[in-house]
Amino acid sequence: MKVFNHLLITMILCIGFGTHAIAQNSPAESLVGTWVLDYNATFSKMEMQMKVIFDSIPQSQKSTIEKNYRNRTMIFDANGNFRQIFPDGRAVNGSWLLEQNANTLVVIDPSGNRYFQRIKELNDFGLVLKMEDSGDSRLFVKELYFTKN
Repeated sequence: MKVFNHLLITMILCIGFGTHAIAQNSPAESLVGTWVLDYNATFSKMEMQMKVIFDSIPQSQKSTIEKNYRNRTMIFDANGNFRQIFPDGRAVNGSWLLEQNANTLVVIDPSGNRYFQRIKELNDFGLVLKMEDSGDSRLFVKELYFTKN
């Protein structure tokens, strides 16, 4: 009876761990789907220096920035197609792939230009992309927070 109980417990543990391993998605599988920018989370994490600048600009410019970011949507298809939809209805198409052990998202536009974004966090429910300043231009937000729709 002791051996049977030991075997039964071992089988239950193996089945439980096996199910858990199957349920976890690869980074590419987790990325597939529709992601909507969480404006409040994104702008609440703004660096203090940029927040001071952002707070000093006229309300009309703040409203324009908000309109360009709030509800921005990115769609990653399993076949590698990418689509970004802006709040005003404009859309950008291309393809996507993950590089550097799934730490970098590469979006490729139809002309072949490659845009790199570091993945700070990715799971089945949330995505955080780390953005870098380019040359002399400084970004208001360096991390974009998305939730899966």
